[in-house]
Amino acid sequence: MAGRGRLNAFDLLPEAAEDDVVWAMRELGQRKRTQEDIRLEFNDRLAAKGIEGIKSTAFNKQAVRVAAAQRRMHNARALYDSMADELDPADVGRSTMQLGEFLKTLIIELVEEGDENKSPKQAMELSRAYQAVVTAQKTSTEHRQKLEAEIAAQLAKQADKALTVAAREKGISADTVSMIKAQLFGITLPARERP
Repeated sequence: MAGRGRLNAFDLLPEAAEDDVVWAMRELGQRKRTQEDIRLEFNDRLAAKGIEGIKSTAFNKQAVRVAAAQRRMHNARALYDSMADELDPADVGRSTMQLGEFLKTLIIELVEEGDENKSPKQAMELSRAYQAVVTAQKTSTEHRQKLEAEIAAQLAKQADKALTVAAREKGISADTVSMIKAQLFGITLPARERP
């Protein structure tokens, strides 16, 4: 079974250093200070807690990982922003389906590429991710259908009410109103419910 590999210096830090790690990653992300300046202050913060500092090579590797992750997030955000401008609320269901198909494709590619000795845990995680995407797509579709049905029912109710009021004001017979409603809404009211 393939292992994770050797833990890096950040992985080996105790839990007490977690807030300092978050601070350092935030500082790196802001790109306002030099990496070495951040590392020195980070190590001072660790030393104040009695924790051994991080060497520059380990800090540099982590900074490169953070920068790469930020670039990916920035690119993904830019892509989403460009797509979001073109979508209106009616397209949300369609965009959810497209995103779901993209994620399913990505999961399949992860399974097919690289390490052919995936552990059972990795296979299970990918399977769960795939299932979660399918479930989200189904939920999105059901939610959209429910909203459409609710809107249609509200419109029908409002139209029915307006037609009833207008019929009374104009003196239209109850049978004529029932016939109009049946043709408009596909409903037939029993005689006792007719206006």
